[in-house]
Amino acid sequence: MAKVIQILEFLTIEWALIHGQIYFLVKKEQISTYFAIFAPCFQKACN
Repeated sequence: MAKVIQILEFLTIEWALIHGQIYFLVKKEQISTYFAIFAPCFQKACN
């Protein structure tokens, strides 16, 4: 039983790491897109 719990804990950590990375990449994409859209507007406003 202890072995099963260890495996489950390991898988949960693995899953969290993988999904954390995916989440981070998605967020990074959104931020990049945001800057791509809004940066030109900011530049015009500043100039």
